[in-house]
This record gives sequence, C-alpha cells and structure tokens, in this order.
Amino acid sequence: MNVQKTKEVFANIFKEANLITIIGIIEENHSPHQFHIDEQHKNYAKDTNDGELDEDILEMFPCGLAGCKLSYPEHKAERKLMLQINKDLTEELAQKELVKIQPHLNKYNVARVAFVEGEEGYKFLKNGEDTQKANHS
Repeated sequence: MNVQKTKEVFANIFKEANLITIIGIIEENHSPHQFHIDEQHKNYAKDTNDGELDEDILEMFPCGLAGCKLSYPEHKAERKLMLQINKDLTEELAQKELVKIQPHLNKYNVARVAFVEGEEGYKFLKNGEDTQKANHS
C-alpha cells in the first residue's frame, strides 16, 4: 500500500478522539535500494492517468535503476509514522490512543512511531499532573 493510503488508514484510527494527528510517513532502510521511477513510468502515467503516478503504474514496470530488474513490490522499506499531539495528554491517555494502531503496524510495514513537537508546544503529562496547570505555565 502506498504511503498516502497508509497515512489515511492511520489518520482514520485517530480521527474520532482527535488527540493525535498523523504528520507524515517516512520511508527508510530501503532494500536493496529505493525504487527508481523512469521514463516508462512517467510516460504511462502521462498517457493514461493525467500524469499522476500511482502504485498500479509503479507495479507495471521494473525499477528504473540501471541493472535492476526488480519489481516495485520487491523493493522494501521500513516506515516511520510521524505523529503530533493536539493537546496536552496524560501518559495514560496517550497510551490508550497508541494501542489502537498497534494491530496495524506490521500490516502497513511501520517499524517505528515518533512524535514531532508542534508550534503549540503540547506535551505529555505525568499521570496525575494537572492539565489546567500545564496549560497555564
């Protein structure tokens, strides 16, 4: 599944509570290397899909790297899910939210989850810490 669709899957999991936002997905540790898009991919996308490359088109042609004949699915990468909290959260509440995604991590090849600090400066609170006090400091 491509990165955008994977991002949508995880965004929908967090949607109801609206406590955590998906910022993005980073692919890393490519094996044997990152899949290369060449003119075959671009031309086919231009001729059939208004220039938009999608996963189906990537799978139609082999990797564009000279000497590589591997298909798109034969190129592997680990994914890092980048998250941001939408308000100060207790550790307990954050853990309850993160448990929701656990069954989906392997299915979508997500190896790591990381939090990115937002401009608002929301933070994780120790269980029992007063959220009102934290918002006013």
